[in-house]
Amino acid sequence: MANARGSIKGVVRTHDCASFSRSECLTNIGWHRKAIEICGGRNPRVTGPECRARGDAVCTYVCEWE
Repeated sequence: MANARGSIKGVVRTHDCASFSRSECLTNIGWHRKAIEICGGRNPRVTGPECRARGDAVCTYVCEWE
């Protein structure tokens, strides 16, 4: 979906993974960022506002790019 600034945004959530840690979430953020670049997205930004390692119910990755 495009927003008013012309960038594109997607949200990925993971549920019930057998293992999770803050370092795994940070690795996933890096993977999502690189995948966006490989697919031609410019200026990728990926954040992890929810993380099971911090006590949240799911891990959420908000991905934005131009």
